[in-house]
Amino acid sequence: MGGPRRRARHFISQAVNMAEWVGKQASGTGATARGIELRDIVDVWYRRRWTIMALIVLTIMGVEIANYVIYPIFESRVKILIEGQSGLDVPFSRENLVFKKTEITQTQCEILICQPNLAQVVTNLKLDERADPSGSLRDTIHAGWRRVVRFYKDTKEGAKRFVVESVFHGTYKSPRLPTGFDRAVGYLQDDAVVRVEPMTNTDFVILTVRDRDPELAAVVANTLADVFVKSELAARVARAQDVRESVDRQLEVRGPELHEAREAVARFKREHGIVAIDRQIDAVLEKLSLLELSYWDLSQKEEVRALSAWDSVRRESSAIRDLSHREKTALIDKLSELAELETKYQPDHPRVVAARAAVAEVQDKLDEARDDKPQAEDPPAEDAESLRASLMEEITRVRAELSELSEMDTRYQDLVMDVENSSEVYKFLINKREDASIAQFTTQPQGRIVEPAIPSFKPVRPSKWMNRGLGLLASIAVAVGLCAALEYLDRTLRTPEAVSRLVGLRTLGSVPYVGR
Repeated sequence: MGGPRRRARHFISQAVNMAEWVGKQASGTGATARGIELRDIVDVWYRRRWTIMALIVLTIMGVEIANYVIYPIFESRVKILIEGQSGLDVPFSRENLVFKKTEITQTQCEILICQPNLAQVVTNLKLDERADPSGSLRDTIHAGWRRVVRFYKDTKEGAKRFVVESVFHGTYKSPRLPTGFDRAVGYLQDDAVVRVEPMTNTDFVILTVRDRDPELAAVVANTLADVFVKSELAARVARAQDVRESVDRQLEVRGPELHEAREAVARFKREHGIVAIDRQIDAVLEKLSLLELSYWDLSQKEEVRALSAWDSVRRESSAIRDLSHREKTALIDKLSELAELETKYQPDHPRVVAARAAVAEVQDKLDEARDDKPQAEDPPAEDAESLRASLMEEITRVRAELSELSEMDTRYQDLVMDVENSSEVYKFLINKREDASIAQFTTQPQGRIVEPAIPSFKPVRPSKWMNRGLGLLASIAVAVGLCAALEYLDRTLRTPEAVSRLVGLRTLGSVPYVGR
């Protein structure tokens, strides 16, 4: 036993000595570290080939299983034109107009996929009664997954109930379970199922619906577009009807007001005997002008001619009371014209002479009219002061009469104005009611289906070849990482170069492995 051990120790000592000698010989140049070469990489791949191939095969198999398990999703599209956009009749700049149109189109997109429209689609198509597919292995896998999800939710609810009731000694209120209708509406509210997008720089809107049934996807898309068009039309008709009803309610109030205003005008006419109040005011104004002119003339002249003129005027005024309105107006016109001409021209001016002749002619007619009436005795002569007082009293009376007529005319004009305003408002409401009635029965929908959806039997998801390519790339990346990790953890020395790199010495020789 001792011989082999001594020989082994001797062999080891000789090997150590040899290594020391080789180290001394190589000390001048030093050992250089060799980098990783392509041969090393190929060697690693070759040694790990079965692991890499198994990983790639398993990944491809997993991808194929996923492609089979995932339901194919089909897509259908509807193109809708949003026309007759309200609010664009206001003048905008080009930038604001584009922004306004974009804003309105976005609003219509949100209205298109709002919850009431989706609920109407579920009701029309009875999507809440849609049964889950069964019969194939894929359907069985999905059914099992649904049971797992349901079990997870039930377990979570049970844990919450246990914590609340057992730990906190409270009362746990279970959330309301969604009905089939709620689940169907929630399914359509998913962006991956129903999506709407406006086309850039156009008034078109694209409605996209995806489902595992291509025919159902097309039916849902067309139904949703039709519901949107009809609901939008119904809303516009309802707005027109609301306007018409509102106008009818206002007419019920304005009609009696207009009738009452007209009755007030007629009653005022009957009470005050108004036939031609403007003419009455004009006549009183002419009479007042004549009296004031006479008063001024009397105040400026103290001669007897003035007293005679006043006496003549007074007699003429008494004769005026007995004449008709036409004769009074003619006499007042002539006297006013004569007074005005006397203030402007000399007494011997032709126009003044002609005006006096016209007054004399009218006076002659008045005298002829008074021939059959008993003549009153001339009043005694009065001085200028008493005449001015009498004239002022007459002017005051005429002014009071004019003020009364003016006040009466103001009240009358107010009543007439009320009638006109009420009539204008009533006519405006009548026209508005007619417009609302026309709009109620002639309103066109704002949206119009230009291109309905048709079933497409080419699935948009999953993309099998893309999944396979991604799976292959992923498996190669994982294989590279796995090989790098295994090589890093593997401490086995397989080649003389590995031994040389490890000890930092040159290789003198190697014994090849010879298999049996």
